[in-house]
Amino acid sequence: MALADTNNPTMNNPACTVCHQNLDPVAGAFEDFGNEGWYRDQWGGKDSLPHTYKYSDGSPYQNGDTWFRDMRVPGFNGMIASGGSSIQWLGRRIAEDSRFATAAIKFWWPAIMGEEVKRAPESSGDVDYQIKLAAFTEQNDFIEELGQQFAQGFGDGQPFNAKDLFVEMMMSPWFRASTGISTSVAYQASDVGSRRLLTPEELAAKTESLLGWEWGQRDEPDQWQYDEQWTQLGDRYRISYGGIDSNGIKERSRALTSLMSNVAEKQAVEMACPAVVMDFAKTDGQRNLFNGIDRNTTPNSKAGEVYTIETKAFGESFTVEEHGENNPETFRYSGVLATGNNAVKVGFLNDWYDPNVGDRNLHVVSISVKDSKQRSILHFD
Repeated sequence: MALADTNNPTMNNPACTVCHQNLDPVAGAFEDFGNEGWYRDQWGGKDSLPHTYKYSDGSPYQNGDTWFRDMRVPGFNGMIASGGSSIQWLGRRIAEDSRFATAAIKFWWPAIMGEEVKRAPESSGDVDYQIKLAAFTEQNDFIEELGQQFAQGFGDGQPFNAKDLFVEMMMSPWFRASTGISTSVAYQASDVGSRRLLTPEELAAKTESLLGWEWGQRDEPDQWQYDEQWTQLGDRYRISYGGIDSNGIKERSRALTSLMSNVAEKQAVEMACPAVVMDFAKTDGQRNLFNGIDRNTTPNSKAGEVYTIETKAFGESFTVEEHGENNPETFRYSGVLATGNNAVKVGFLNDWYDPNVGDRNLHVVSISVKDSKQRSILHFD
């Protein structure tokens, strides 16, 4: 019957007013913003009320109104908005409400913990009712206590400091799955600890931190992007990897789908080889992955070194500077080899030939392997 009521049911029908008497005043505090979120978007910039209300037959609208006269006035919790901007007034009243601190924690809980805040179990006949009730009670007590600290300020910090709140949440047993939660009840494994999927933005940031570049990142700035950067995860595959567009899709995926697995695999396949090449192109010490080794190092390498031999061209041949063909240059290298069979390899890494200039070769005269006491182990001429 309430759905068929045409006598302004949200104001008069008890089946509707039970909720609307609390919600409508808060909605009214947004009186200066139209359906698209623009400030006083109607002609003349005087209000955001639609023409269908202002100019319909029998409308109670009066010139200068900024809100509907046939709805509850802007306010909050029985108070009426006053003193200029109603949205700013609402923000102050909400922050002053005793429930704001715990509500803020519950708002951020899913993003940080990877799961929703626990609800009190409804059916006492459930087999695990006592376990669920104990988990809810302890988590709720933790949130209430954390809310009081948030409102007062953590340590010497300022009240309502969100950064301090995030730190406290991540240091809590509910995030770290460490000691500190009551052991009087056997909790399920999912009751403590955080394990959640990375968002597309987080995966892109983690990739950049590990590899030094993002998937699909372009050298030239993209003028069509707000950050002037186009990437695969940030743009092409954002929705496919469980992201949101804040329009039709407003909730992030919390479970891995087949499509998301394919996106992650495609990223790994397309980035693996270029990541190695690009990392070795950087100076040793400035790399993300391969500091302390060179491109000739293999998983079986125990020790090694690459030397630069200065050469100078004479006619059609190259000779080592300062030494000459009859005075070979000597290189010494110390490394640690494990007991057992080991292979010693010497290679020329940049052989070169030009028919108009000549041929560049390396002639190794001898190789000696000695132990830490300089005793000869192997010698090759």
